[in-house]
Parts: sequence; structure tokens; C-alpha cells
Amino acid sequence: MAYKNLVGLQTANRAEVFKRFRDFVCKRNGSYDYSVDGIGWTLHDAVYAVDQDTINTNDYFVIYSPGESGDEDLYFKCTYVANYIQIIGFLYWNNTTHAGVQQYNSSPSNFSIADTDVPVLWIYGDLDSIFAISRKTATDATFNPVVFGMTTNTLYSQEVFTCAGALSSGADRVIDIGTVPADWQVGHNVFIRDTANIARITITARTASTITATLATNYLAGAKLSADLGYFCIAGFSFYYQNQFLIDHNGTKNSGGVSWQSNATLLAYGYPDKMRSEIIVTPLYTGIANNGYLGELKNVYMRYSTAMVDLNTYQFPSGLMVRAFTIPNTMKICVKEVA
Repeated sequence: MAYKNLVGLQTANRAEVFKRFRDFVCKRNGSYDYSVDGIGWTLHDAVYAVDQDTINTNDYFVIYSPGESGDEDLYFKCTYVANYIQIIGFLYWNNTTHAGVQQYNSSPSNFSIADTDVPVLWIYGDLDSIFAISRKTATDATFNPVVFGMTTNTLYSQEVFTCAGALSSGADRVIDIGTVPADWQVGHNVFIRDTANIARITITARTASTITATLATNYLAGAKLSADLGYFCIAGFSFYYQNQFLIDHNGTKNSGGVSWQSNATLLAYGYPDKMRSEIIVTPLYTGIANNGYLGELKNVYMRYSTAMVDLNTYQFPSGLMVRAFTIPNTMKICVKEVA
């Protein structure tokens, strides 16, 4: 699915932002018609006191994406509350019972929009991750962001393999995934998940098509396995607050990560004819304290420029075009623009 953006849209209030966000992220003809140019997530569930056009406190919708790979399971609940749109991640959301499984940000991600705001809205994203940012009014200096989805450039491959049959709990369970990657060796850890459970397991034996491991619980046929998993939802309302991950490299569920940091050791983009210029942007990465690097934020960068002006766009020789924003705590970022 192509990367899409909604740029500088003047809205009337938080309720309009709520509906615009829902319809653009889901690429649907709802209150607003983004059926052609929206991002393409699925509107998986929704509960309204009245209807989709009349928004009340505690109304919510749940969005789902299979990721750009088509093999992911990204579920996020977005709730309309006073002064915020609250965003919470789940391993799975049952849209029949309207209940989530394995919430993974106990401190919800809050897209900060006050009752008195007349917000200007930007949204960027693809099927892997969503970045949204609002300005309180057309002239206010404060920009409030929210970001969620999955990280990229993790330490290990995020390629997904599907289990051929159901699995029962116990030691030495043989898991058939068709083709075992060469780097899945005995003693290595991988993640297994279905709609009810997720865990880190250790490979105790392998063949060309199977791995053997101890399972603490049963898994349904179609359970998915991967060497790494970067599903996250930022906590609080700033990049300086912790990220919350579905599971970390220790196998800890709902794990709190550090705030987004600049990956200054990897120069991403800069003007080659201004080698000492401040016009440089670098990736943002995150991790878990004492527990490893968990990947980079997709399409969002730290900027190191006193010359880059908020809301202006900048084109790099590589072809990358970015738009500049300053977010709370004076953190300066750039977001990839659709050229």
C-alpha cells in the first residue's frame, strides 16, 4: 500500500479530527470520503452512543492492519475522551464481543487535542505505522504528535512464518512452518502468536521444515512465528515519554521502552555540497532499558537544523522530501512527505 498523507487540514474541533482520522486511516467513505486517497487500514470495530457522524465521550473505533507484508496483526483502539483521542494497542481485538486481548500500552497513547482547540491536522502513514500531528489553531506554535504501529530495521528479520497445525502446550513440541530460515538455530529465541497468546520461545531442535520448543499454552492452527516483533504504541503525549511494546526481547509483555532517540551514528540524509551544514536528518530509534534495540520509527527523523522552518518542506538529493515540525520539549523532527 502506498505511503499517503493528509496535509494541513483545518478542522472545527476534536470531534472532526476523530472522524477525519478514522476515515483517512481506514480509506473509507464514512463521515468524510477518503475511499480513494486514504491509507488503507480496516475499520475493524466501532461503538457509538449515537452514530458515526455524531461523536460523544467514550465513543471508539478499532483499526486493523496486516502491515505492508500482509502477515502482521496490528490492532489499535481509538477512543474519544476529554482533551484527547486515546490510542491503545492490542494483540487481537474481537469485534463480536467488543473486547481486546493482550493490551500493550497500560499508559494509553494520547493524541492531545483540547476541547477549546480548532485544530490543524496532518496524518502520514502506510500499513506499517501511522504518524499524526495537530496544531491547536492555525497560528499556534504548539504541535502535538502521536505515533503507533511497528518499527523497521529491527536487529532480526520480521519475516512471518505460519504454523501448519494447532499446537498443544508442553515440552518438545514440533512446530511445522514449511521452511526454517538458516539463521534460526538451536538456542535462538523466536516469537509465536495467535489471537489469544504471544510468547518468546527457545528453539531446542530444528529440521529443514520444523523447529522444536517448549510451549506454555496451546496455539491455534495458523499461529505466526517471527524472529523479531516491533509492535508499539507511544505512551503519554510526547516522543519524550516511553514507548510500550507488545513484547520485548526478554519475552516481557507490555514492556515499557525508552523514548525515541536520534540514531546519530547513522547519517541518513544531508546536502553533500554542504558537508558541514546543519541540514541533516537521522533516523529515530527506540529500545528497552538493559534489554536491547527494538528498531527505528518509519518515515520520521530527528533534524539538526536551526535553518529548517516548521511546516516548510525540504528536498534532499536522494529524493527524500520532508516536512519540519517542532514537538513538545522542543524536539525537532521531520516527517517524510509524499512527493
